[in-house]
Amino acid sequence: MSVPLHVERLPGGVDPWEACQRLAGLPHLLFLDSALRHPRLGRYSFLSADPRHWFCWSPGIGSEGPWQRLATLAAALPRLEALPELPPFVGGLAGLWGYDLNATLERVPPPRIDEFRLPPLGVGIYDWVLAWDHQTGQNWLISTGWREGQTLSMSDARARAEQVRGWLERGVSSSLAATPRLDLAVY
Repeated sequence: MSVPLHVERLPGGVDPWEACQRLAGLPHLLFLDSALRHPRLGRYSFLSADPRHWFCWSPGIGSEGPWQRLATLAAALPRLEALPELPPFVGGLAGLWGYDLNATLERVPPPRIDEFRLPPLGVGIYDWVLAWDHQTGQNWLISTGWREGQTLSMSDARARAEQVRGWLERGVSSSLAATPRLDLAVY
């Protein structure tokens, strides 16, 4: 079992929504905001983007079903140990599991209207996370150093954390979202 490789405290005053706006130009932004701020129901907020791997599935695309591909992706991830001093999500597989995935599990008619025009499944492997604990006021930048097909590396984790800090300081232009990435795969 491994642990997150690089953990640092964010400076006080870094607001989740402000951070989200600064990173909005990154591909596949993931913002899990506990706006409720309820001690038991809304303790943590998480923000990540630019996953190391991206998987998008819709019916009729590819020969492999979504569940087989998800199992393959999950098996490739290192097992991250839950540490009591850190929030429960420190990176890994996250994204959109839409209601329309039900058609892969049971026979149901297709929806009459596709109001959101989203794929039933769009998930990424996120190797870094910004996390806020609204109960204690602590916040972190956590970087795992994960790269597909490689072992976890402290140098990769530190380099990725430095990249994220730069994005937070300067913001990200929306042109970055259109920049092709060699380590980003779409199936």
